[in-house]
Amino acid sequence: MWQSFAIFGFSFIVTLFTTPFMIWFSKKVNALDHPMAKLKPQKYAIPNLGGMAIFLGISFTLIFSLLINIIDLEFIISILSCSILILIIGIVDDKYNIKGLKLYTQIVIGIIMALLGIHFNFISSPLLKVITTVCVVVITCNSLNLIDGIDGLASGVVLIASTFFFILFATTGNIGGIILSLALIGSSAAFLIFNFSPASIYLGNNGSLFLGLIVAIMIIIYPSSNNFNYIIAPIVIFSIPITDTMLSFIRRIINGKSFFHGDRSHFYDHLVRNGIPLTKVILMIYISCSVLGGIAILISTMPLLFSLIVFFFITLGFTITIMKMKFYQIID
Repeated sequence: MWQSFAIFGFSFIVTLFTTPFMIWFSKKVNALDHPMAKLKPQKYAIPNLGGMAIFLGISFTLIFSLLINIIDLEFIISILSCSILILIIGIVDDKYNIKGLKLYTQIVIGIIMALLGIHFNFISSPLLKVITTVCVVVITCNSLNLIDGIDGLASGVVLIASTFFFILFATTGNIGGIILSLALIGSSAAFLIFNFSPASIYLGNNGSLFLGLIVAIMIIIYPSSNNFNYIIAPIVIFSIPITDTMLSFIRRIINGKSFFHGDRSHFYDHLVRNGIPLTKVILMIYISCSVLGGIAILISTMPLLFSLIVFFFITLGFTITIMKMKFYQIID
């Protein structure tokens, strides 16, 4: 038990103290997110190296866990090597906004992850291991990147998701997952102090891609078999960002837009346009993610038939909400 508190506390403290430094450093090197018409409606430039602070919190925590002999070196090397690569690409993209760079990098990192042993263990085909790993990485990285459009939204959603992932890992005795989720809880909680509205630092593409990668790893390492409950529970936890990504893809196809073309028509943008105050929108999403997280924990313990029924009603509820609120439309 003391190890859990130590891991959470260590990640929280490291990120708490490194985030102000990254705010200063971002300003020093001009790593700033500047206002840009509708896509970036903030009033002034905001530091955008927030991902570095969370990375430092998680990486130092993983190393600390290695030193107290509760995690193995191979697992840490696999995570940190992929994390460093995606952080570098994210920082480059924040600076130069190279079209397609993020997607191609996600595919390469998915392949590297599978080759390093981070893949669905119940899949026997080497090719299928690579394909499924790449798909999860692409979906989660884009999901975090797209949902990071309001102060505190992405980091708060990750904080809630990682809390429920911790419960899943704890109930199955997955030590690597427990350590990783605790590190993410501590780091995202500390970062949210500075990132909640009005934010003094942004995640940036470097942060949203990095967080998406860590979520992808947790989704992949949780299932111990091809049991439907084990596969679907992590997806339910992260279903709101995943659904928003799917809607973005559909919305841009319907309107003849490139998928690389950004817009301010995400579900949270629709809610704000409908007159709901920004802070209330954020809290509504936090609550929704928490409810879905609780349902995911129940799904992980339910008989298969009940899990299928619950998943059906979740899908039905999402569909009705999307159609009623017209989340598939582009806001002018």
